[in-house]
Amino acid sequence: MIAPSRKRRKTSDRAEEKNKPPSAAIPGRRKKGNVDARYNGSTANEELEATKEELISLNLEINTVNRRLRKKVNELEGANDDMANLLASSPIATVFLDPELRVKRFTPAVTALFSLIAADIGKPIADIARNFTDDSLIPDAKRVLADLAAIEREVAADSGQWFIRRVTPYRARDGRVEGAVVTFSEVTALKQFEKEVLNLAGEIWTLARLPAENPNPVLRVSEQGVVLYANRASGPLLNVWNCGIGGVVPEPWRRMVAETFAARTQRVEDIECGGRAYNFTMVPVAESGYVNLYGRDVTEREKAGEALRESEERFKAISESSPVGIGVVSVPDGKFLYVNSAYEVKYGYAKGELLGRGTPDIYYDPKDRDRILQILKERGGVTDYELRFNRRDGTTFWGLASVKPITYGGQPALLGVFVDITDRKCTEEKLAKLNHPLTALGKSSQAMMRATDEPDYLKQVVRIVVEECGYKM
Repeated sequence: MIAPSRKRRKTSDRAEEKNKPPSAAIPGRRKKGNVDARYNGSTANEELEATKEELISLNLEINTVNRRLRKKVNELEGANDDMANLLASSPIATVFLDPELRVKRFTPAVTALFSLIAADIGKPIADIARNFTDDSLIPDAKRVLADLAAIEREVAADSGQWFIRRVTPYRARDGRVEGAVVTFSEVTALKQFEKEVLNLAGEIWTLARLPAENPNPVLRVSEQGVVLYANRASGPLLNVWNCGIGGVVPEPWRRMVAETFAARTQRVEDIECGGRAYNFTMVPVAESGYVNLYGRDVTEREKAGEALRESEERFKAISESSPVGIGVVSVPDGKFLYVNSAYEVKYGYAKGELLGRGTPDIYYDPKDRDRILQILKERGGVTDYELRFNRRDGTTFWGLASVKPITYGGQPALLGVFVDITDRKCTEEKLAKLNHPLTALGKSSQAMMRATDEPDYLKQVVRIVVEECGYKM
């Protein structure tokens, strides 16, 4: 009986515990849990707000950086556009190389010296064909990359032009060397001037030699026109003047000496004396009271010039009477130096209208001009090149053109001659049209021999007529 009673108490105790409210037995514990929950929730909210503010701040910073980046990108694109336009418009031939001496970029002007096209970017510069002589280019470029010091040399192009070739290091913004820059500055005019200066220096040296050894006349004349000194080469002049040392020079020499001494500046005069032509430089020596006369006998030069002028006049006289169109243009600017009447009339221009102007667009097919220049370059001349020309009024005509390099007026030029063959071309076209029926007749006869029956023959004849005569079915 004891066991069931104990069992009932345990069951009753468990039922009472089960029926108790969860927090009713311990009121204090419930209060502490609420405080912790509220505290933890408040802290989490504060952290979320802080994180949100940090994200907003970070987003603003990112937007600011993006705006700055877009601005930098726009500035970089503008700078690239400016650089591209600068390179395209630069008259200085320039090619940019990487550290392996491969082509990175180049200006259009450099294509006259290197056979470069866009597809050559990335190729070694040593593999690119050149239109100039420069065996030191590659060694100089390697030396510049090693020593970081610019190197300059004079180079001659195949066209006869002269350039200063300069190789400098290509430096990045941070100072790193990332290749080399090769520039070509044309100095043809400077070289010509230098040559003239050297020639003049040689002449001055000749004149400055001991007067007795000078093969040209050298005299010293006082302000009053008295001959103070004359070398042996001056003998013919003194004979013509009928005077010697201590004598007075005749007019107009006396007047020119007095004017030169009074002006205190040197003077150059071309004078004929005794059937000879002389070029005299008169140099005053004010402190000594006399004028030095340095002469050159230019008789032969004058004769050659006169012969050239007479030759040109004869050429013009013959050209004006010729029915063939004849024109002379200068090299390399292509301006007309001379055109005959037949040329002007055929192209529809007034007399003298073309002189000093560039050649008009006379080619019906612009490619003909390039072909003629190519033939001229390869063969040295063009003979009987058949092409179609444009007149000024827009009409056209056929002609045979011949072109040859000449010297005209002491300068290089091209002589162009053309013959109008329009009538011949028209006759050829008419003959070709007349030849079609004859060809059709011959083929029809052959078809008759091959035909198996009359319908087959007629069918072949119709086909032949359509093909040969251009008729439509």
